[in-house]
Order: sequence, then C-alpha cells, then structure tokens
Amino acid sequence: MFCGNFGISREGCKECQMSWCCECYVYQGSLEFHRKLPENDEGAKWKKTSDSNRFNHARPGDSFLAPFQCDNCCFMNLYLRNPNPHSPSDEVALNLIRRANLDMLWGRDSSTVTSAYGQMLQLKKMSSDLGLLVSRDKMGPWPIEDCSGVETAMLMLWKSLDKGQKGRNYCQFDTIRKIRSLRENIHSGSINGLLSNVAFTDQRGRVFHMDKSPMHTKWFQLFSKGCESRMGNSTSQDAALSVEAMLAMLELLELRVQRTSTSKEERRMAVMIAAVLVVGFCAALRGGEIMLVEATEFCRRIDAGRVESTQHVLVPLMGRFKNEIGERNVLLALVAVTKSGIQIRKWLDRLAMILRLEGRDVGDPSPAICDENGYVLSTKVLEKELHGLLKILQEKGVVPEGLSVASEFHVYRSLRRGATARATNMQLSQVVIDTNNRWRSMQTSRGKKNLPMSQLYLDIRVALPAHLAFSAAM
Repeated sequence: MFCGNFGISREGCKECQMSWCCECYVYQGSLEFHRKLPENDEGAKWKKTSDSNRFNHARPGDSFLAPFQCDNCCFMNLYLRNPNPHSPSDEVALNLIRRANLDMLWGRDSSTVTSAYGQMLQLKKMSSDLGLLVSRDKMGPWPIEDCSGVETAMLMLWKSLDKGQKGRNYCQFDTIRKIRSLRENIHSGSINGLLSNVAFTDQRGRVFHMDKSPMHTKWFQLFSKGCESRMGNSTSQDAALSVEAMLAMLELLELRVQRTSTSKEERRMAVMIAAVLVVGFCAALRGGEIMLVEATEFCRRIDAGRVESTQHVLVPLMGRFKNEIGERNVLLALVAVTKSGIQIRKWLDRLAMILRLEGRDVGDPSPAICDENGYVLSTKVLEKELHGLLKILQEKGVVPEGLSVASEFHVYRSLRRGATARATNMQLSQVVIDTNNRWRSMQTSRGKKNLPMSQLYLDIRVALPAHLAFSAAM
C-alpha cells in the first residue's frame, strides 16, 4: 500500500518513505470499536470463521481503489506536527485515524477489491510487456491539511464509544452520523463554504448546490459506507399500543378521576393524559403533533357535532409543522365513540371543561395539552405517566412481561403505530387511511393556502363520513 504522500520528504514520517503490503495494515489499537454480529450474538454461527476479524485489516488491492494516507501523515495534517510516542492522547488519535482509514477501505466489498486486484496484476504484466506505466495518475503529494474529512471521521468514531440507548455499550451509526451533518452545516456557514459553493438549477427549477466540503469527498463517502457496514444499524422501533391496552389505560384513568381521594392536580393530569391517548391513537398522530391541539379554538368548537346524527368531535391543530414556513391550521374530525369503545367525546369534554375553568378558552392561541401555568406539557412528563400506567397493566398481564416498558413505549410513535396496527387488523382501505392522513400531506405541500378553521370545517362536512371512518374503526 502506498501513502498518498509517498515520495515526498516529511520530517519524522517514515511511513511515507516505504511501501506497505495491504495485509500489514491492521488495527491492533487499545480502543475497542463495535463490530456487528460479535461471536456471542445469535446468528454468529452462520458467519465464516474468517469473517470474525475482517474489518480489522486491509486487503490486497485496497491501495488501487482508495485515496489512502498513512496514519502519521493524517496526524500531521490535523495537528501540524509529528505524533509524540509517549503521549496517550496522540496514541488515541492514531488509533482513531487507523480505524477511520480501515473503515474507508472497507467502503468497498471484498469481491470488488479482489476483482480489481486481479485485473490490476494483469494490467501490470501487460504494461511491463509494452514498456508502459501501469498508471500515470499521481498518488501525491497531498496538501498538509484535512482535505478528506479525517477529523470528522475521528469525531464520529470517538462518539461511537459512548454508551447508547436501550442498554447498548456503544452509539449506533444513526447517532454518530449526526456529527457529519453538523460539520457540513458549519462548513456551509464558513467563508470557505461560501466561496466554494456553486449553485445551478435543472429544467424543473430545482436548485442544486456543490461545494468543496471534506464531508463530500470520495474518502468520506467510503468511510461512511465502511463504518456502517462494520457497525451495522439495528433499528429499534417503538412498540405499538394495542387497543386492549388503550381501553385498560383509559379505565385506570377513569378510576383515578372518579376516586374521591384523588387531588385536583392528579385529576387534571389524568384528563390530560387521557386526551393525549385518545387523540393520538384515534387520529394516528405522532407525539409532537398531539401537542399542537389549540385551546381557544378547541373550546369554541367542542359542541360541534354533539347532537348531529353522525356524532363527532372536532380537534384543531395549530402551529408550525415540519418542513413548513409559517403557521398552519388543521381541523380533525373524530367520532364520539369508536368501535372498540374508546369514548373520545367524554374525555375531550372534560379537557374543555378544565381549559374553560382556567380561562384558556379566550385570548391568544395557547396549547390545550398544558400544565397549570399554561405551558405545553413536556414529553418527559407524559411518558412518565404512560409508563406508570403500562407497568400496572403489565402486572395484570395486559402487556407482555418480557417487554421493557420504559424503553419500548414512547408517546412519539407508540400511539401512531398502535393505530396503524388497528387499521390493518380492521382491514381499512387505503382510501380511508389516506383520508385520515390527508392533512399531513397538505401540510408538506409547499404553497398550500392556509384556510381559517371555519372554512376547514365546511370542507370536512362535505365528506364527513369519509373523515370519520378511520377513527370509527379504532
């Protein structure tokens, strides 16, 4: 393997003045990085014996395909000095550089490298027969700066050694790649990023940007791919709340409300939690979307649909939605009582009564799911209440014993995933599901006119049965 700076003189850098065999470039550092499917994991027996340590060494042929620089040269590019052999921090930095280089090399599959290596040997022989050079591409010298994103790669690897969520002793790739996004944003905001940025449009008017960010280089692209290949990327989705668990939690909250010993604060919190559950589950909302229920408009429209033949209740959402510019209004129509017996009207009537007693039915727009001071309830508070209810149900056998309630269930997605599972079990058509999610697609379509609540309600009444079909099946 040849360093990109092979042939130039760098004081103290012996690596750049010698050729390396790819198989000699091995990681033997003191830092233990995560490798997917360790030997004691389920499924490890399906692996080949040679696979257990494959990410810790380079392969013959890697040097022909990768923009490689040796550890010492990468260190000098970052620190503008040679590494101190007696410095622990320098040793850690060299470990991170070695790991980053190996991940970069493993950005290509072994079959690709092996095939290229075989072709390269043939090309070398043919070139020798004809008296030609194998390649006229220069391997160096490289500038003494971090032009390939090694620094960001080191930071990502260092972050990966932290403890992750759900009991992991490492951070997943999805977590550490956020560092790359942050560094890209920092670069784009710098003078270098501004001057190197080039923008152009296609025939549809879409704008594309090109710049010289180190995170956009071939080296960094290969590093990201190789790092993810080594670490794996297991997705841990929130567990879905079943309709049985929903009914059982609402029953517990009803007992809390009716109990004479319950304090005013506890009764208020019980109503807030119940409102979050019924709105989030029956409208298939994410946790952040539930928090957009607006108090004054909610109280103003709570009586709509109470005495009609198709009884329903209106839930207004008001706020700044993801990927949106400006404030938007959304009005959801839910049935009074679902097929499984979830009493949406009863709990939302109680919520409206609390908001009116606190004077939140008049004045400026404010959150309906709020604390006693009028501030929107935090997810931490909601999940503490949710987990407390689920633990009680787990003791009663409604929730499986093997599940870790605190790590598996979250307000953000468990309600929506439960609604999706319920819709699948009830065999709802895609038309019904799309109608329920229509407001979300309207929000993400840029340039959509922001209608007032009264106009939104007129639009809903035209096709009221279609708007109620989803919540009716819950």
